[in-house]
Amino acid sequence: MSHKKLTEPKHYGSTNNTYEHLTDMSYDDDDDDDDDDDSSEEDDELELRKSKTLVMMRYLGGTICLIAMVLSWVTMAEKIQDLEVDYPHPYMLVYWVHSFYSLMYVVWKIWRIFPGGYQCNKAGDGLVSPKKMFFVSGYISLVSLISAYFWYLSLPRTSVAVNTSIYQSSCAAVFLFAIPLLGESISIIKVISLIISVGGVCMVGIFSNSNNDNNGCSNCSIPELNITTPFVGSTTSNGETNNTVLGIFYLLLSMLTYALLEVSVKKWMIPPGDTAVIPNSLRGLGLMGVHTLFWMWPPLIILHYTGVEVFGWPSKHILVLMVMSACLDITFNASLLMCIALVSPLFASVGAILAIPTAMMWDYFTKDYTESYLAYIGTSFIIVGFVGFVISEVVTERRKHRTKLVASQESSMFKRPTFGWV
Repeated sequence: MSHKKLTEPKHYGSTNNTYEHLTDMSYDDDDDDDDDDDSSEEDDELELRKSKTLVMMRYLGGTICLIAMVLSWVTMAEKIQDLEVDYPHPYMLVYWVHSFYSLMYVVWKIWRIFPGGYQCNKAGDGLVSPKKMFFVSGYISLVSLISAYFWYLSLPRTSVAVNTSIYQSSCAAVFLFAIPLLGESISIIKVISLIISVGGVCMVGIFSNSNNDNNGCSNCSIPELNITTPFVGSTTSNGETNNTVLGIFYLLLSMLTYALLEVSVKKWMIPPGDTAVIPNSLRGLGLMGVHTLFWMWPPLIILHYTGVEVFGWPSKHILVLMVMSACLDITFNASLLMCIALVSPLFASVGAILAIPTAMMWDYFTKDYTESYLAYIGTSFIIVGFVGFVISEVVTERRKHRTKLVASQESSMFKRPTFGWV
């Protein structure tokens, strides 16, 4: 009997059963891991689709804002193109128009406290506190006023071709500012697209038929001013304005400050990831108008008594044009801020150049006005450059989301507990 106990121990069987049970548990845990992996992959795929949808929605909203920018710009060119000539008071015009921005603060305030479910403050102030918005809008308001004023001063001192080519090439300056301030990515397609767009602008500015007219600038939507001040460019026998060093300096200063304005909006006023894009666009533009209205009027007195810009009351007709100009300018800048917030300042800057081919098409279909074939080739370069830039931006955005997704997958893989065999 003792031999039987030695050859058939009962505890052997229980040990084997326990071992098999543990082995089965290990396999079950592996199956659970596989299920978790499948679920995780489905979640990641869903997250990737959501990110793609978000990118497309942002670009759709940015495109709508871009269309509003172009249409308001072309409308200003069509309806009030003689305002600067009939009322040659550049600082007064800038002060008047920018002060009207304050109406947007009233709109934002009413929308914010509106009773019911239509409040715009569901996202609060987003990423920008009221104190920060106050100081940032003051800085951007000053930059905007400087840019607009020196642009007005450059008009009678530069030719139409040079003015158009330099000012509408601000997208290149935006790109340079955005690299250090916003971490803008550099790609071959993006650089080539910018070069093509700027080249198209230069072709339109140089080969446009409107350069033969002293006041004709239908493609760039800007007539030349006739202001009697020192360093005004002289005119040639065919009425074209010669370029002066001071005029080009004013133009470059205006272009660079405008590019800095666009990048500053994305950096500080409506930063990336802000959850209150539209409210902060209205609030920022409104506060820019408040700063202009209360703090930017002293130069009017200084310019008047120094004789640089003698103040004169506008006529009733001019006043109507000034109000119309202010309303259209509000539409343009509100759309500009939202476009920058939704996409990027570079997208808004490159897209704004589309006002040139749009104005040319308007003149062709409504006035039967034709440009030279080289100017039309230039417009095609502008369009091709813009399309190439958009493709580059979308690809970059998707690559960023995919990189973040891969990083999150790797992070979750290292953090996930393991069961079974080690």
